[in-house]
Amino acid sequence: MSLNGAVLLSPDNSPALIQGEKSFLVQAGVRMEFDSANPYPGRQGYSFTAVGTLHLTNIRVIYVPRILQETMKNINIPLENLRDGKLYQPWFDANRYEANVIPVPNGGLSQPGRIKWAFKEGGGFEFSSIFMQLRSRITGESLPQEEPLPLYDPSNAPPPANAGSSSSTPTPALPFPLPPAFSESGLDTLVAAPDAAPVDDEPRPDAPPGYQ
Repeated sequence: MSLNGAVLLSPDNSPALIQGEKSFLVQAGVRMEFDSANPYPGRQGYSFTAVGTLHLTNIRVIYVPRILQETMKNINIPLENLRDGKLYQPWFDANRYEANVIPVPNGGLSQPGRIKWAFKEGGGFEFSSIFMQLRSRITGESLPQEEPLPLYDPSNAPPPANAGSSSSTPTPALPFPLPPAFSESGLDTLVAAPDAAPVDDEPRPDAPPGYQ
């Protein structure tokens, strides 16, 4: 890593590419935090914070802040000098890529540091994927592989919830007994409705005289 190691072109401050260099990604709205503070007394550390544009080529990563500062107009990092990088994808914040940075000789930095790029306008996943492939071509290191999922073993499967029980659901007991089944013999025990006319089996008296 070096400070102000890239040549910027006017008017958009894009970096000038060298022979054989090709741009693979240009992402604006990237917030950068760099810290190389040294805990030992007498050793100078560096800390930078800025928002700008990140350029990824097949040779290096170039970061150009939106507002150029006298002490930092750009950061120039060869791909092999970014190590142990990892992409973080929080739920409620922008994707963030972090890595350790190794300084280059006569680059303005004397000690390693830690860099963080927060992709406020997207592009974090694309940067991580392309960067790992480009760096692998230079260093010869294999790409990180995800651990395969274990194979399914039916013998380790938990028993079903209704295992050991019959397929039919038992009928719950009622809080009161059911009445006896209805039959024709039970008609004699029925009581007539209150508004029904009483049954009179006695013979009617003769009609009064003169009644036609």
